[in-house]
Amino acid sequence: DAGIVTGATSGSTGQPVRVEKLNSLYSPLQHAISMLDHERHRRDARKTLGGYGPRTKDTDTARWGAPQSWFGPVGKSFGRNVTQHTIPELYAALEQHRPAYVSAAPPMVQALAQAALDSGRPAPQIEQILTYSARVTPELRALARKVFGARVVDRYSCEECGQVALQCTKHDHYHVLG
Repeated sequence: DAGIVTGATSGSTGQPVRVEKLNSLYSPLQHAISMLDHERHRRDARKTLGGYGPRTKDTDTARWGAPQSWFGPVGKSFGRNVTQHTIPELYAALEQHRPAYVSAAPPMVQALAQAALDSGRPAPQIEQILTYSARVTPELRALARKVFGARVVDRYSCEECGQVALQCTKHDHYHVLG
């Protein structure tokens, strides 16, 4: 769709801001950045991806979408809308699907790790947890490593322009996209 996409943000000042983006330019750029991030972090799109978010659609039967699906075989994906489920239900999906990769905001990662600890069962092992939307603390990185064996890989973005910086492949700092 070449139309205008409208987004909303609280803005850094706390005053709500509406943002309009020309989809024919914005979408290809964001797809390219996504491919760059997946390639740099050596993710295998044939493995399972789980997504947790407030706008995520509940599904158990999806596959990785664009742009990964454009370039070869892709694995399964599942999604859970975090506003429509309890933490135990969200964690049950993680146990059921055992994804290699999980995309979630840092508070959800914290909640899933606590649910894993509370369950008394071994947690699913995850290769990478892809975070967005909130600050990732060193404590959260350590918890994800301890509970899931996962490296947290953060992406810094904003509603106005999408991805702004990607986490380094070797360190916890970011590389600004220019």
